[in-house]
Amino acid sequence: MENDVILSVKDLEVEFITDDGPVKVLHGVNFDVRAGRTLGLVGESGSGKSVTSMAIMALLPKPYGNIVKGEVNYRGTNLVELPADQMYAMRGNHISIIFQDPMTALNPVHTIGRQICEVLELHRPELDKKSRESYAIEMLDKVKIPMPEKRLNEYPHNLSGGMRQRVMIAMALLCRPKLLIADEPTTALDVTIQAQIMELLNELKDEFNTAIIMITHDLGVVAGSCDKVLVMYAGRTMEYGTVDEIFYEPSHPYAEGLLKAIPRLDTEGEILPTIPGNPPNLLRLPTGCPYQERCHQEVKEKAYKLGLYRNQVENALLQLIQEDFLNEQRFAEAYVSGKFNIKRWGRVKIVNNLKQKRISDYCIKKGLLEINETDYLETLNYWIERRLKESKEVDEFKKKGASLRGSIMILGPLLARFGTGYMPKPGGDKIGRRRLDTHFIGFEKLGATYRYDSKEFFYEVKAEKLTGSFIHMDEASVTGTANIVMAACMAEGTTTIYNAACEPYLQQLCKMINSMGGKISGIGSNMIVIEGVTSLGGCNHRVLPDMIEIGSFIGLAAMTGSEITIKDVSYLDLGIIPDTFRKLGIKIELKGDDLYIPAQDHYEIESYIDGSIMTISDAPWPGFTPDLLSIVLVVATQARGSVLIHQKMFESRLFFVDKLIDMGAKIILCDPHRATVIGIDKEYPLRGIKMSSPDIRAGVSLLIAALSAEGKSQISNISQIDRGYQNIDTRLKNIGADITRL
Repeated sequence: MENDVILSVKDLEVEFITDDGPVKVLHGVNFDVRAGRTLGLVGESGSGKSVTSMAIMALLPKPYGNIVKGEVNYRGTNLVELPADQMYAMRGNHISIIFQDPMTALNPVHTIGRQICEVLELHRPELDKKSRESYAIEMLDKVKIPMPEKRLNEYPHNLSGGMRQRVMIAMALLCRPKLLIADEPTTALDVTIQAQIMELLNELKDEFNTAIIMITHDLGVVAGSCDKVLVMYAGRTMEYGTVDEIFYEPSHPYAEGLLKAIPRLDTEGEILPTIPGNPPNLLRLPTGCPYQERCHQEVKEKAYKLGLYRNQVENALLQLIQEDFLNEQRFAEAYVSGKFNIKRWGRVKIVNNLKQKRISDYCIKKGLLEINETDYLETLNYWIERRLKESKEVDEFKKKGASLRGSIMILGPLLARFGTGYMPKPGGDKIGRRRLDTHFIGFEKLGATYRYDSKEFFYEVKAEKLTGSFIHMDEASVTGTANIVMAACMAEGTTTIYNAACEPYLQQLCKMINSMGGKISGIGSNMIVIEGVTSLGGCNHRVLPDMIEIGSFIGLAAMTGSEITIKDVSYLDLGIIPDTFRKLGIKIELKGDDLYIPAQDHYEIESYIDGSIMTISDAPWPGFTPDLLSIVLVVATQARGSVLIHQKMFESRLFFVDKLIDMGAKIILCDPHRATVIGIDKEYPLRGIKMSSPDIRAGVSLLIAALSAEGKSQISNISQIDRGYQNIDTRLKNIGADITRL
């Protein structure tokens, strides 16, 4: 009869908003639950069972999960349209749920008794404290918890997993709900207690005429306690009917596959058939039935269409089942073993090919265990060393690698991908050399070892296996953090990097790795957490504009009294750079994502509120980047007012001011870290001189000074400038500069 329907779900559709776009996780689900009856929801993990229960209870995570269509009618009331306060009063009273994981559902800071009594306080206000405690003890005893009086004063962590599960069941049954949703209620329970709980649920159903939705993977529980069954797959209903109809006359191949996978006592020695493959990606569902790519029947039909005889098809499928190749883990293991031992494929090639075959990451990882790691590393090291010795380009590689400080960045990716890496000792600019300890300490904590050949000036890094670790960096090095991130992204387990650099360069590296399949969180903070993955794939990535170049062009416009528009600067990633230049009196206007710097005859340095001299210092991001401190210094020479430049992070970088003093700037070098600039307010121009570029940033600062100076300037050692500013002479010529490369 219609009037005994407790819950009626009609055309229910649920959508989640993700980074990859909206994902529909439920597609038009329909079912009824009648008083005194039990409905079983079955299907593989990810089929939509728990989402269905969360939608009924209005517990979908907001704002990402939403019901986009359909009705959930409880005794004639559409719960989808019910106000939040009324739905709050309904939960736990009329409709209750037994959550799958009790440890996340129970509050760890409250006692068991407090949490049970809280339900009664809300829905049974007529009960006093003593009555509530007595009732709580009675319910704990009903779910077979020993010494229930004692358990009231204990915390969830004091109980075993099975006892916590029984506490959740007791809380759900407190108010004798008319509808009970049981999401894997017998998880973590032994067989005896499982039977007792199922008996308790059946007693509740009979005594109070309660309707039950049983979410479970145990088809034995379904057969013994359910009246109807809903088989779900990829958010859709595959089959819906009585227990007898589903178990004895299944109409869908997916239901057949689930039933065949149940162990039987009368099939001793036979191979248990499994459903091949994995559930489909909800973002890319196939047209038609979502089960088609895993369907034995579909395979058979395609084979028949090709003209194969039925007995051939049946025998082939039987052989695959006997060899256990319909089990994707077994297939992955066989594939890895064959390709590595016979074809001598590398790990990356094997992983990429298995991914193309839609084999899960878990099965790929299990398959890779077939590779003998010792043999693999020995072979890999042999070929790398041989190629390095034989290659005609080794000397050139050493020369270029040694000349570029950033060449050290190749070690992290080599270590992650091949387990080994070689690199000549990097050099770089005259005054900007930095120690490499941060890089190698990080590699060591991940499980790597390193060796330095003092004769060849060559570093060698090796690791049989990289394992996640907690790394508290001794300095917030950008290159050190990036190197460790690239190595850790394919390490086994979780890596936490504390005191990590968080520059936009680092942020975009982490975002790119995530789009390649990595799992990195904490991006933009000084604590980065990296969950290792077995492989990375390709991606589309847009590189950020060079914020140092942007700052340099701002300074150039101010020094030469020119206007300039800098296009597509990614303003939000510039941090405090624009505001720091504004403190020098430089006008900067934001137009869309472009920066417009108007021509200024004069610009005046701000003072602090109390009138004291302005200080500009460098700091790790999101502070002012040290790479622009030399630019700010040279710009200040032509300003009105004075400023103290404090180079905190690197010693000796300020020594280049001797060249500016020779050009006519008023600068007092206090010590290796501080310089006071007294702006000349463009009363007279700087004069051209011969000078040398000691490093990248000092070099471009001298270039800016030279462009604003009167007469001819000559800058040597310009390879330092070329390292950071590609084709800078050509680009400056295009906007009117008179530059000749000698």
